[in-house]
Amino acid sequence: MIFPVNFLAPAVREFREAVAWYDAQSPGLGSRFRAEVSLGIRRYRMTRFPYAILYVLLEDRVLVVAVSHFHRKPDHWRGRWAEGGGR
Repeated sequence: MIFPVNFLAPAVREFREAVAWYDAQSPGLGSRFRAEVSLGIRRYRMTRFPYAILYVLLEDRVLVVAVSHFHRKPDHWRGRWAEGGGR
């Protein structure tokens, strides 16, 4: 189970503005931004290394989805959650 995420009204406006801005930069980029937010995936950026730990809070555990380098294929993990990583 993924914990529900609720947005305050100003955050909803900021989210919509960000989606529109990314879509204006490159068609479809706003959709990718929206998908990352809606997946419930959280990111912890390491301070001394160029890596991020991407994870999801589940009912009974924390599921690490990826250990992602900022500059080497940073989107390599995107299909993992859709492929059943949340089970």
